[in-house]
Amino acid sequence: MTACAPVVPAAGPSAGAGSPSATPAPSAAASPSSSGTATPGGTAAAVPAVLHIDSDVEDVTAQLGAPAWTTDACEHLDCTAKTEPLELSVYQSQGLQIRVVTRRLRVVAFTVTALRKDVRPSVTWLDHNLGKLGQMTFADVYQVTSPPLEPTDTAVFKGPRDSIYVDIVSTGAPGDYQGLILALAPGVVTGDQFADYWWGVLPADGGELNLEALSGFRSGTSPDTFGVYMDDGDIATLFGEADNVQTLLAAGKP
Repeated sequence: MTACAPVVPAAGPSAGAGSPSATPAPSAAASPSSSGTATPGGTAAAVPAVLHIDSDVEDVTAQLGAPAWTTDACEHLDCTAKTEPLELSVYQSQGLQIRVVTRRLRVVAFTVTALRKDVRPSVTWLDHNLGKLGQMTFADVYQVTSPPLEPTDTAVFKGPRDSIYVDIVSTGAPGDYQGLILALAPGVVTGDQFADYWWGVLPADGGELNLEALSGFRSGTSPDTFGVYMDDGDIATLFGEADNVQTLLAAGKP
């Protein structure tokens, strides 16, 4: 898989991996909300309360059941020889696809993707209610703090059948070392969802992303995927790069 070079909006149109932005210090962290409802007439869904950084994988499996499949996460990430073994497990629950990365049986990252339009779980990051997947826009999420959050890395991919878009917000200590992931996942997204913005965001020469078009995209588009990662050490290095998260979201797709 290939992707356009990541861009750091706060720093202007430059390529390369993003670095943490100066973000306001949120209050003490709280695990993602377990409350959530679908759109009227739809099926209720919730982000499992057990999903948070440092959860025991046995607790995750006890609540979600056995994973649909499990693999070596480093087959899909740019791990180094010094990276401790990481395991990726994929669960299916109530119209949600949940990807969990663990190290030494503890959760170090997870993503939650709404697979259907009638599944609209509420999501929470730290003490901030971000809204509902599929209803809130990327821009809405970035306005939950003052000053607003700014993505520190972005990756996009447009394929013949599926497309992927990933924003990363790395906050380090001010964010209690819990980085934020917002994305449009493959298998859920179609190129039609990008029609108004796609070629403006992706330059014809494959160069840097167009920041003005990217701003319009974020204001007019709702993520179907929310995630959190341990924003510290080698895990922060891996998941702070949107290309890595992009590849992880595509893992196991035909």
